Amino acid sequence: EAFVHPALFSHSNPKRVAIIGGGKNVLQEVVKHESISEIEIFSITAKNSDDWGIDCGDFVGREERCNVNEILEIKTEPLDDHFSVLSEEGAFDVILVNIDPSEVENKRLMQKWFTNDVSVLSLYNSLSDGGMVVLQLGKLPKNRDPPRSEHWKLQIMSSLELAGFQSAVLYSESSSTFSVVMKSSIGKMFWYHSTGELELSIHKRIVRTHSGSSALKHFDGSTMRKYQIPHKAHQTAHCNTMPKPIFCGSLDSTKNKQDIPLSNFDVKMSSLGEGSGRGLFAAVDLKKGSTIGMKETRQPVYLGYSSMEVLGTYWDIVNEIVSVWNYVDGYGWESSNVENKSSYYVEPNVLTFSNHGCNGSYNIIDALSVTRNAERDDLTEQNAEITDFPKLHSIFMPYVDRHMHHMEVAWLETLRDIKAGEEIFCNYLFFTTSSAEKFYEETQVLKRICNGEEVGLITLSETKQSSDRSEL
Repeated sequence: EAFVHPALFSHSNPKRVAIIGGGKNVLQEVVKHESISEIEIFSITAKNSDDWGIDCGDFVGREERCNVNEILEIKTEPLDDHFSVLSEEGAFDVILVNIDPSEVENKRLMQKWFTNDVSVLSLYNSLSDGGMVVLQLGKLPKNRDPPRSEHWKLQIMSSLELAGFQSAVLYSESSSTFSVVMKSSIGKMFWYHSTGELELSIHKRIVRTHSGSSALKHFDGSTMRKYQIPHKAHQTAHCNTMPKPIFCGSLDSTKNKQDIPLSNFDVKMSSLGEGSGRGLFAAVDLKKGSTIGMKETRQPVYLGYSSMEVLGTYWDIVNEIVSVWNYVDGYGWESSNVENKSSYYVEPNVLTFSNHGCNGSYNIIDALSVTRNAERDDLTEQNAEITDFPKLHSIFMPYVDRHMHHMEVAWLETLRDIKAGEEIFCNYLFFTTSSAEKFYEETQVLKRICNGEEVGLITLSETKQSSDRSEL
């Protein structure tokens, strides 16, 4: 169940599934999904069992379809090193690679297949647009494992990324490790569904049984919630590799720095002038390199992808939705691991009133700007281009995935000495990153605001509300 269902539920509507290496127990789980209309099994050796009969007697509507001739096709010809048979079939929604690398020969086979450019490209081309491949990655790593023990996984992920795969997630069940590698980042939206959303999907998509018992014995929304956060052992092993992967330990970088509590800040009208709204001001002198409110920024307001879709759906129907959107977009920032899809965070305290520092005049830096890492030190809203859209560092980042929410509000740090009474300015450039087009559009909005050609969303919203009240 742990090998099959997380990926199938991360696809919006899986129909065609390939199983490499076979396995009746894997097949038994795949047929529990009502949407599956075709399953193909590819052997890895010339030996292939003729017995693929599985017990579907309790599955409503599956009794006949579990016949091998109905939805199952077995390829007796073993896969070649370049997956040519697989790519000829094409357009699979999910490919399950049922090969356990805990066995030395299997590990060598996986390394040969998934670090070969031709093989990996064939694998990529055999998937539908939203398709994904599921890999077994052996046993859960141990602290005493040598640094190079994880190197083979990095090689595989690097090859998959070069072929065009957009996302990868890592998870464990008991002592076994799996990875779902996605052709499109859209799968991550479903991967991070809430417990309730997944329970609803299970209700809609899993076959009913004549006995009335659940077809799934162990997998449910709470189980999936556990899979969404990589095990700490993966983080430790990944960060022990050489050279040390980017972001590893980044949350520890502020431990020995002076932290300024939020009680040392004031909120009043911005020094930027009329139409600029509220601003955040230092009430005491701040030293360069100090962090701000570390103990008070751990509980942000968070609206996930599906919540944002609800806002969009009811935008024109419920007037109050507009106020919610103005709050989220005006005071928060967009976080996106999914192309053209957005989730949002809002600071739960006075930090939300810090304004954008026009022309690079910001005097604090936030973790968000660092993790999105602009390649140009001189980048501002005045010279930003669509090509400045922040690039993903890697599809395989267990440290970031384990601390996903924390990384968004990890820390703020002063870039210079700040005198009492000075306004605090941060960098808004990377507050919209769901696509290069939206990123550039937002930089142009900031440019017009900085040049006095328009006002921000909050000021615009409050001006309209004031006007509406005056009319009443």
